[in-house]
Amino acid sequence: MPRAIPLSALLALGACTDDAARQRVEPTFIEVAVQGDAGSEDAPLAFSAEPRTFTVTATTLDRNADPWPFEGDLSVRVRPGRIDGASCDSYLNDATHHEQCFVHLTDGTWTGEVSFEDAFGPTRIWLSDEGDKDASSDRQATFATGVTEPIWIEKPTLAEMQRTDDNDTNQLDGEYAELRVADREVVVTWLGTAGFWATDLSEPDGPANYAHIFVYTFSKPEGLERGSRITLLQGVNQEYLATSQLSFPAYEAEGTLEVPDYAALDGDMVCDDATMEALESALVEAEGLTIPGTFGSSEQDEDYLDYIDYGQWPATFGDQRCTLYVDSSAIDGFDPTAHAGESLGVVRGVLSQVWGKWILVANDESELSVGDPVAARAPEGLRRPRPRPRVRPSPEQRERSLDKPVPPASACRHATGVHLAH
Repeated sequence: MPRAIPLSALLALGACTDDAARQRVEPTFIEVAVQGDAGSEDAPLAFSAEPRTFTVTATTLDRNADPWPFEGDLSVRVRPGRIDGASCDSYLNDATHHEQCFVHLTDGTWTGEVSFEDAFGPTRIWLSDEGDKDASSDRQATFATGVTEPIWIEKPTLAEMQRTDDNDTNQLDGEYAELRVADREVVVTWLGTAGFWATDLSEPDGPANYAHIFVYTFSKPEGLERGSRITLLQGVNQEYLATSQLSFPAYEAEGTLEVPDYAALDGDMVCDDATMEALESALVEAEGLTIPGTFGSSEQDEDYLDYIDYGQWPATFGDQRCTLYVDSSAIDGFDPTAHAGESLGVVRGVLSQVWGKWILVANDESELSVGDPVAARAPEGLRRPRPRPRVRPSPEQRERSLDKPVPPASACRHATGVHLAH
């Protein structure tokens, strides 16, 4: 038979529980409000790669939603987007290799300016108690969190996403982003075995206007052809060996558009990284190129070793100041070492890069022709194995890639290369 518990003991137990509850750490909630024009879903603010500033007010509350006189640091984040460090105290978090922003509250309130850039869609400013900035502080973090109402910002166009002074990145590198395509003329310019290239024809001053992208679908993209008009495009934004691409994409296509002409390259353009960056992933052509006469004559030749490993081979204009590389891996039977010293006809394809090495990727036989010999060919007898068809990073390039942001976990919810049929 169970023992009866005296009423006095139950009352004492209740008193202990109440004492424990009163000892809980506050605050429990953070009320966050933003002042100024926050746009609306129907009339969003323009996308901006320059910092925009909002006045933000934060108030800490206890479990009863009453003001709580908190003294300490709160972390500040913007999602999506990047905080401008000038609007907060910050330090480098060695565990995650990113800067974390803090503001200091006194008597439970804070009002200040928060600046951020590269935000898009419904954007919110988050404040959270994750402990004080000073790692030696013994204050217990409560992990209370508060967010603002959404700030509505327009999605970026292809050009707005990619226009930057740093050739190795773009405005949304590492983000799962939806691009502005529904009200624009974005056309599929070429289809590959593992993705497609697209250009925004609505962008002025083409084709060197940053309005081009490669979409990596892992396998042959479905529901598309050259000229398909893209009406929805989203995916994980990555800089793969310094070439911008979307992976884990979702896309829709409706109707067709005229595919743009190839943009002509010359020696001056190949020597100008800024111009080539603006043409990255565009359809390009080059005339007057020559395969160096010494290419393939020595296994100590770095260009030859790169060709064996990665598939691209060198070609130069008449002044030979800068080298344009050509990847002909998709063309069966073409051996560039057998044509060393020969001039090329017009070479066409899409423009890519590997850490500043500009590569014209020829996708089929119609985009590559060889003209008359202008120099002695490479010596016969050298091993000429077929190159591997895909570019792989060197150890130095792989190490550099480790510094890139990891794609957000939310991207894993999206199917690989999803074609959203109507």
